[in-house]
Amino acid sequence: METINCGGKEVPHNTVPWRIATNRHTNFDGSSWGWIDGAPGHICWSNDKSFNRAKAGAVVAAHNQWLEEQRPIALRIVDATEAANKARERSEAARIEYDKRAIDLDNALAEVARLESLRDES
Repeated sequence: METINCGGKEVPHNTVPWRIATNRHTNFDGSSWGWIDGAPGHICWSNDKSFNRAKAGAVVAAHNQWLEEQRPIALRIVDATEAANKARERSEAARIEYDKRAIDLDNALAEVARLESLRDES
C-alpha cells in the first residue's frame, strides 16, 4: 500500500479527497491547529509545531494529486476536454465583449476629437 509522510508518520493513501480542517479554538498560545479531514487515522497539524498548516496543506495537495493520478487516463482526458471547451467558450465570450468595448472606445475617442475640433474652430 502506498503511503505519504505526514509530519514523520507514514499514512496510507485512500480513495477520499483530503482537506485541511481548522479547529475554531486556538491553542493556549493563540496559534491555530486542526487536522487533515479524510485522512485515515488522526492526523493533526499545529502552527506551534513543525507539522504546521503549510506542511499539512502540502500533504493534502500531494495526496489529492496522487488520487487524481489513479483515475483512468480516459476519464482524465474527458474532464480535461470539458474544461478546455468551457475555457474556449469563456474566451470567445470575452473576445466578443472586448470587440464591443473597443468599438465603444473608438466612438468615444472620435467624439472627443470632434468636440476638440469644434472648440479649436471657435
